[in-house]
Amino acid sequence: PTPQAPVVAPAAPLGAMPSSRCRRLSAVAIAGWLASPAWPGAFARSILDFPASARQSNVVQVTREVCDECVTLEDFYRSNRHVFMLFFERALAGKHHYKQAIVDGFHAACAELRYSHVACGVVDMVNDKEYATRYIDPKTAPAHIIVRDGEPLGMQKRHIDELMAKPGDRATILWHLRDVLTGDTSPGVLAITADARDAASLDRVLGRHEVVIVGAPESGSAAAADGFRAAAQQLVLTGEMPKLLEPQPKRKGREGPVKGTLSFAIVSGAKLLEAKIVSKGTVAAFVNGTKVAEAPLPSATALREEDALAAIRKVAPEWS
Repeated sequence: PTPQAPVVAPAAPLGAMPSSRCRRLSAVAIAGWLASPAWPGAFARSILDFPASARQSNVVQVTREVCDECVTLEDFYRSNRHVFMLFFERALAGKHHYKQAIVDGFHAACAELRYSHVACGVVDMVNDKEYATRYIDPKTAPAHIIVRDGEPLGMQKRHIDELMAKPGDRATILWHLRDVLTGDTSPGVLAITADARDAASLDRVLGRHEVVIVGAPESGSAAAADGFRAAAQQLVLTGEMPKLLEPQPKRKGREGPVKGTLSFAIVSGAKLLEAKIVSKGTVAAFVNGTKVAEAPLPSATALREEDALAAIRKVAPEWS
């Protein structure tokens, strides 16, 4: 077995998720989860099932306590294929700079991975120490692990060395996640939706994937972009439009898109919009680099996820 190291990471403070947030589950919530066809198990919860605030931070509370906005470890694994998990102790909040840096780094990395393939969870050892002892020596906490299909993935010595040399460094944590999950450390490899701020960046996405769904919200606001990203994440994680998390094969020069691959992109650059590759206020489908369909997106400043879903489905029914 690969040795576990006290892994570090960036964003909310140690006490960001106190147990006082827990509430009794409502009958409606229980009935909804029991009826869900997506995952077996009564309370399995995908990151998609949490409120917008949790999806934006990309961090949920993992606990045995029963509450509306938390989930057990087993059910979190059951409903999220790729998980980044932090074990920490709330009682240490603000007392240890090194430990706080690790927790902050975790949160910052998870926030950057919002609407991606990776869902993040935190276990407070004050309430759920047994969860932590399955994977780490509690004395080494805070520590984090990477999990795929419910099984922790081992780290190499080079990962441990880098993480311990730069505790809480967001870039190092993201490098570690990309390398362990895909073997490809390229920025954006864990994302579902790529950023395209100029023609060159859009061309790169179009050149690598057979099918690309490109959104250009009218307002260009961060809220509108989040609505599109959230819709893309829902389509991918539910399997409606499969986009596998795996490294792209090594390619020489311009070999053309990889057959059967899908990506999403959101454009925001003024020059790119002026070039009319994608019209402002629309979503378009490209196949092998050629635009084949286009539909309007609602012009609201905060594009709603359900509206983005409807627009995407209009332009990509044959590939969904």
